[in-house]
Amino acid sequence: MRQEFSRKTMLEAWRLADGRCVSCQKKIRPGDGPEYDHRISCKKGGTNDLSNCDVLCRACHSKKTGGSDAKDHAKINREEKRAAKATRPKKKIPYRKFDGTPVWP
Repeated sequence: MRQEFSRKTMLEAWRLADGRCVSCQKKIRPGDGPEYDHRISCKKGGTNDLSNCDVLCRACHSKKTGGSDAKDHAKINREEKRAAKATRPKKKIPYRKFDGTPVWP
């Protein structure tokens, strides 16, 4: 499940990054707005603490989330669906006697 960073975590990450994107080192202007990214996504077990928070510009954030993150998340979703199907109980199907009456197992 996706989680958001606390305001305190975002402010501390901004201070540590010195107002720059950690990927391209471009200075992020107030109008552009920084974007806060999980280094290790929540789906992969990442947390919301400062050690897992990156300050990125919009361009770098969209590259990251649209690239490898999207592929990884799609794979995780497929595996979760597959696991859910495996644990689902099988349907009980009646069989019929020679005279045609159904018998439920």
